[in-house]
Amino acid sequence: MKIYIALLLAASALVAAAATPAGTQDDTPDWLRSAAAAKLPAYDGKTPAVVLLRASDVTVEETGRIVTVERFAVRVLSRAGASSAHAAKVYLRDTGKVRDLRAWVIPPSGEPRRLAKERYLDVGIGEDALYEDIRARVIDAEKDCDPGAVFGYESVVEEKSIFTQLDWEFDDRLPTRVSRFSLTLPAGWSARAVTMNHDPIKPVETNNTQTWELRDLPLFEDEPASPAYESVRPRLALSFFPATGASTNLGPSFARWEDVSRWLSELHDPQSSPDDAIAAKVRSLTAGATTPVEKIRVLADYVKGIRYVSIQTGLGRGGGYKPHPAALVFAKSYGDCKDKANLLRAMLKAAGIESFPVSIFSGDPLFVREDWPTPQQFNHCILAIRAPDGYDSDAVIDDRKLGRLIVFDPTDPYTPFGELPVHEQNSFALIVAGENGGIQRMPSARPDANSTTRKIEAVVEADGSLKGSLHEDLTGWTAVVQRAYRQRGEQEYRKRVETRVTYGIRNAAIENLKAADSPGDGRF
Repeated sequence: MKIYIALLLAASALVAAAATPAGTQDDTPDWLRSAAAAKLPAYDGKTPAVVLLRASDVTVEETGRIVTVERFAVRVLSRAGASSAHAAKVYLRDTGKVRDLRAWVIPPSGEPRRLAKERYLDVGIGEDALYEDIRARVIDAEKDCDPGAVFGYESVVEEKSIFTQLDWEFDDRLPTRVSRFSLTLPAGWSARAVTMNHDPIKPVETNNTQTWELRDLPLFEDEPASPAYESVRPRLALSFFPATGASTNLGPSFARWEDVSRWLSELHDPQSSPDDAIAAKVRSLTAGATTPVEKIRVLADYVKGIRYVSIQTGLGRGGGYKPHPAALVFAKSYGDCKDKANLLRAMLKAAGIESFPVSIFSGDPLFVREDWPTPQQFNHCILAIRAPDGYDSDAVIDDRKLGRLIVFDPTDPYTPFGELPVHEQNSFALIVAGENGGIQRMPSARPDANSTTRKIEAVVEADGSLKGSLHEDLTGWTAVVQRAYRQRGEQEYRKRVETRVTYGIRNAAIENLKAADSPGDGRF
């Protein structure tokens, strides 16, 4: 799946320790001087920096080329705020390039200067991946910016988009004075915008250009149990459509979720055919299974054991959405989320059980919005399996076209079959099934499915000491957490339990520790 989360931070971290050559001549652009000269309101001590300008001008050409000019300026208010003085322009190596990136620093006193070209690096980025086509052109100016300094950059990125869709995030936690996005389309083209986490924004239209703008966005402060920032930040989601009959090199347009389902099915379905080796393995694994549910469980457990490795190539041509052939993943015994889901799909197919890929966002159940049909809202792939007659669990959904389905995540080693990881519950996800696919709300576990039952038997001795036993029985998500800790090894798990016990009872010592896991029953 596409990798967008934390790419800017990852790229910046790679150059944070770089040397700091002196800046070059002053050619500070007027837009940056103007932003730096603007009078600011008073901010409290919790505000590390203020974004003065955050602007993106996107031009779509009839050939399919998309050119984005970005301008950014931030005033550093404290030493902690200096970390915001960086730029990381991400591009796909096979379909894009950073045509230009220039950055400047305006000190609190002294002459403005452009950062020397030796400071700019081109780096490969990608988390948990062997091969990536994702790269970034980066510059870090944290060491150049004392409190009061202004950092700014201007970039030009050229790319060919897989889809006729774009999104824009109006802020990034810091208070933002002006945030602006403009889209210029060829004559006769149209655009459809969806505003998320904010009242609808009416664009200003000039010829073929539409501009959306917000001002004076506040600082975002994390609070206990608050929603993820990605779920509350103002965002603009755009879909644009060529003129009728226009011949372009752009990818598909999505007006409905069924369009997205059909496009993804074309990528997934040819990859899910089981070969003779897969069929033989399925016969071997299911030899002792007497019911369809037992077959599904044993195949699900097998694929969970396949090593997770991400190899992403051809991203600019949709490679990030297309799984490798199931036969190849089986032979190599590793793959990423969509590879593992696809392999399980092939093995179930060999066992005569139907299933469908599911595109979902992992990490924030509130992130995906129903009113913007696009594969770009997802970062993960799991599987929906045809439920055998009589089977029921908290992971079952009833799809109006496909019937009863068991939703299962083959990449989660700690959540057993019949349960869905808590960070995927109650989110919108896409069932990928051609014209029969569509957006669907994922199931949520019953409140009593996540439980901790604790029994303590203790005796107070005459000398005041305490001795006894503590027994815990956990189900659902609480069991998943303990299961994950125990996978680190018995010694590490013992340390964790000892830390928890001694936190409540000083100087306590554990004489004996036993743990039993029953994932088939959802208990630990």
